[in-house]
Amino acid sequence: MAEFMKKVIVFFLFMLLCVHCVHVPKAYKPTDVPSDYYYDEDKFVIFKIPNGDPENIDKYRLWKNENNNNSFIKNYSEIFKSEQDNSKNENNPETKEKKSFAIRRPPIIKNQPKPKISLLAAKQGIDKKIIVSVKVSKTGIVEVAELYDILLLDEKENNVYKFESLNPWKKRNITNADKEMIYESLVAALNMELEPALSNKGPVSVTMQVPFTFIY
Repeated sequence: MAEFMKKVIVFFLFMLLCVHCVHVPKAYKPTDVPSDYYYDEDKFVIFKIPNGDPENIDKYRLWKNENNNNSFIKNYSEIFKSEQDNSKNENNPETKEKKSFAIRRPPIIKNQPKPKISLLAAKQGIDKKIIVSVKVSKTGIVEVAELYDILLLDEKENNVYKFESLNPWKKRNITNADKEMIYESLVAALNMELEPALSNKGPVSVTMQVPFTFIY
């Protein structure tokens, strides 16, 4: 009888150890940013480095020092405009006025990867939606992904989730869990497969917002 009880105790200890091992979370490893992109964790923006030239990162930093509270995505093309382009614009009266094209069709998202789950947020049970602004090129490549807003789950009614804006840029109340969710959302946005927007003149670069929801 004693021998049988020993076997029972050993069996339950073994099962308890197995259950414990299954529930031990793996260490969080951030998803890699492509080598030709640059991530600024202070402004929560990832952008494609024009021509892969490190000097363009210095251009960005100079712009950031003077415009840290401004949206980078709106200034991306202007910051990295080449001297040759500037010369053409100065000598061509037709390019002095900003051209506008009617968007006939917005970008089509063919595949939107799910961001990696933030373990820190999962442990804390945080339910949020990360809104990312993306600049989609004429070829359908995401050139810039920038944090637009963070929405906190306010209530759930009839299986409909309602979110409230946290206005992160105004309150600066961004937690470490938020940073993980923001980063993974930005990288997921970069890896989207898209068809470019179409105007009456053909493919055109546009900016749009993409949501990534984290429900735990």
